[in-house]
Amino acid sequence: MKKNKKILTLLLSILLVGGIMLTGCGDKGLTAVESAEMLFNLYVKQDTTKAEKLQLKKEELQSFVNQQEKALKSKIESEFKSYGLSISDEKLENICKAQLAAIAKVTPTIELVSEKDGEAEIKIKTTYLEFEKIDEKAADDAVAAYENSGITDEKELLNKMADQYVKNLIEGLNSSTPSTDTAEKTFKLKKDKETKIYIPDNIVEFFISIDELSIK
Repeated sequence: MKKNKKILTLLLSILLVGGIMLTGCGDKGLTAVESAEMLFNLYVKQDTTKAEKLQLKKEELQSFVNQQEKALKSKIESEFKSYGLSISDEKLENICKAQLAAIAKVTPTIELVSEKDGEAEIKIKTTYLEFEKIDEKAADDAVAAYENSGITDEKELLNKMADQYVKNLIEGLNSSTPSTDTAEKTFKLKKDKETKIYIPDNIVEFFISIDELSIK
């Protein structure tokens, strides 16, 4: 089941940046690297500790995390429905938790490339979750487990394969380790004059790129 989070990314970006621009960050502000690290950790790892430097309320940060989890569950459920399958709330919760925990294991390195007159360029290099590899193995193993089962009822067979797939996927995510390879990309950020916070030129594109770097 393929991942596609562009709509999710757009909605979360609007929610997050709206809060940043309304709240501000006092006199000190954040460096470009600090801002990029905070945004990466918040989006990929659901780590709100760095994000508190933006002086966003804990309730706002938790809302961001909750909306992210809700959207991921909705996406997973839609993918099951596209195959004519249903999934229980418990299994949906377990897949969501396993996927978020697995992607949180990635390790980013963020460095400043250049900075001048309130504009900066940073490079993010990170390991990533090999989701498609785990997903494909989970599906292949589920099919293999029942290909000689003798079950003739197509619906029953499909449901059993789906249950096995869910079990395999969760186990695969839980036991996963980040890639040995890394992916990288450079980004341009600008310092907001009022908040003194560096924000990516295109926050939506930034999050989409972060998603593409951290999960493949």
